[in-house]
Amino acid sequence: MNSLSAPAEQVTVSDLCASREIRLDIPSDVDDDTALMSGRFLKRKLGNGLTLHGGDFIEERAFDVHSSIEEGLSCIFFLNGTVDTCIGDRRFGFQALDSQPIHAVTMMNARAETFSRRTLSRQKVTHLVIDASREWLEIHGHDTARDKGATQTLFAENLIDHRWLVPQQLLELVRAVMAASIDKTPLQRLYTEALTIQIVAESICCATKREASITEGLNGSSKRRAAALRRAKEFIAVEACNDISVARIAKEAAISVSGLQSLFRQDEGCGVFEYVRRIRLERARDGLMRGEFGISEAAMIAGYSHPANFTTAFRKHFAVTPSLLVGK
Repeated sequence: MNSLSAPAEQVTVSDLCASREIRLDIPSDVDDDTALMSGRFLKRKLGNGLTLHGGDFIEERAFDVHSSIEEGLSCIFFLNGTVDTCIGDRRFGFQALDSQPIHAVTMMNARAETFSRRTLSRQKVTHLVIDASREWLEIHGHDTARDKGATQTLFAENLIDHRWLVPQQLLELVRAVMAASIDKTPLQRLYTEALTIQIVAESICCATKREASITEGLNGSSKRRAAALRRAKEFIAVEACNDISVARIAKEAAISVSGLQSLFRQDEGCGVFEYVRRIRLERARDGLMRGEFGISEAAMIAGYSHPANFTTAFRKHFAVTPSLLVGK
């Protein structure tokens, strides 16, 4: 169960009972081959004290699971479903619907505790849990949160659940981790780990209501996107009148084609190709107004082989015909 992008799986009674770490309570009429869950599951150790688990699946029937959890921090994002859990002597409830705002829970386990979870009936569950070990927090926590007081607050508490509304940008990171492909290469694993660390940092800050919360941890991503947009526009400015493709622009900007299209739609309100066409038309207009060339040349600069098509596009964009601007 490496990734949500893997084919749908079934988890049976015997699958759960095979683990020495789990004790299962089920009705007496349910046999070992009965499917308890079906869908896509995520369970991954990042190798440095961070663990991911969760999934997007259907719980087929009522059952109880009993296990244990190690000391450390848990960042819980429950996107859909209803689950009752008990950790130690404390009870926690999680409930979410797709149409409602998403709340997260950040909780510190100051020591190892027993864990139990109850499912009452068939339901869809979508969630992500990031566990950070105590050792990881002691080494990386203060730097990650940018505020030593934030992690000290969490270290001092046991099983206090900090609940907070998840900002949209952070929710996108959570979904990106859940949708990540199987990490086959070191670069892919590094990407998943970077996203996970970013989520932990934001969770600590949001849970402890520090000044660095909500968007500070996302600024690095925002700066990278802004830099990619700047590189794309600079390349277009130089090559606009040449035959360039969206793929070539994306390569020069060091971003994916889909990412580039998203940037231009957010910043310019149009796709990349439409932006290039706009730049070409503006250059054609400027040249016409300065008297540098006639309508036929202007059409070629704008990327139109027929002046009539150029005139139509020009009038649509500037609300005047090219002939009215010649020599202005």
